Amino acid sequence: MYDSGNKLQDSKLHRIGEVASASKLSIRTLRHYDEVGLLEPSGRSEAGYRLYAQGDLEKLQIILFYRTLEFSLDSIRDLMNAMILTAAEPCCSSAGRSAINTASYSRC
Repeated sequence: MYDSGNKLQDSKLHRIGEVASASKLSIRTLRHYDEVGLLEPSGRSEAGYRLYAQGDLEKLQIILFYRTLEFSLDSIRDLMNAMILTAAEPCCSSAGRSAINTASYSRC
């Protein structure tokens, strides 16, 4: 996912500090994303550290893309939920299209 000097391996789980360093986000930001339900980690270690899998890192990449476009966190969450819904359905429902259209115009 990250091509700079901090490459994360695809097959392992990463602690919040590793993800923060590789994504150039603060640990506080990643915790906030978890608290608001935007980026929930795949698990936790015995010590309570948030553990992120490859799928979580891919979600983070989407979040960062939309943040650069100045989308609000609520709009990004709506878009990501709509993407999950439409991926699960054989064809895009009108509700899914509506959520995508609404979220795409709700920037901060």
